[in-house]
Amino acid sequence: MLNRNPTMDRLLSWGLDVEEVWRKCLVRLGVSNAPTTWQSVIDWLCSLPFDRILKLVILQIWQTCLYEIWKERNARFHLGTTAPPIKISEVATRTARFKATALKNSGKILGNELLAFWSGI
Repeated sequence: MLNRNPTMDRLLSWGLDVEEVWRKCLVRLGVSNAPTTWQSVIDWLCSLPFDRILKLVILQIWQTCLYEIWKERNARFHLGTTAPPIKISEVATRTARFKATALKNSGKILGNELLAFWSGI
């Protein structure tokens, strides 16, 4: 098995600046020293400090970035449209906030904690 994400190579070949999207999302969280290569990000995510809420927010941002980047890839491939990395990162961040609101509205205590985190940013 290869020690990489083959999709990353494809995304880069289509001109998607994946690292820039990830970096911009993390800057919004106040994280400036995170890695940007695939394996180093995976290792970093596995070794995040125990602050439960921050760790969850970073993991949600990672998942949301992947989803939004893939949506951007599909838009470029199928629709011929292009969004800049800042726009993709804004959508990813907004989606993570919406997830916190949904959790709160469904009565989950975690939703309140996540919303408290997001309101402090």
